[in-house]
Parts: sequence; C-alpha cells; structure tokens
Amino acid sequence: MASTRYFFTVMDGKLIVDEEGTLCSSWEDMRMQAITMAGHCLRDLAPKYPNGLEWQMVVTNEARETLLRMRFSLSEPGARS
Repeated sequence: MASTRYFFTVMDGKLIVDEEGTLCSSWEDMRMQAITMAGHCLRDLAPKYPNGLEWQMVVTNEARETLLRMRFSLSEPGARS
C-alpha cells in the first residue's frame, strides 16, 4: 500500500508551516498522527497558554488542499489575560 505525504501546519499566535510532511499509510493513520501531534503541542503549551488564544492545526496533502482542521481555545471568564 502506498503512503501519502501530509503536512501538519500549526497556528498558535504564529504560523509554523510543516515543510517536510509526514508519510501516512491511510486516512485513519493521518488522523491519528494529527490528534497525537495536537495533544503533544497543547501539552507543551499548557503552562503558558494565554486566555483567549485560538490554537489550530491544519492538515493538507501534497497539493496543499486542506483535509482536516482542529481548533482549540481556552476561555476562562474572569481570568487575567
């Protein structure tokens, strides 16, 4: 089975473009990679994640077509930004 290269670009107040990509064997593999990467990114940001910041991961194919988008934002009413 042929693998497909997917690109996992992150936007978290700055744009972090995945120029290398990751080979995944299936749609399910790509989806699992995206969720796992998102979890690692958010875990690493957790101690300093600002109230109101929207975090996004956009997964594209080699034609740079958007295939999957994940969004996360933290909202703490009454918290200092």
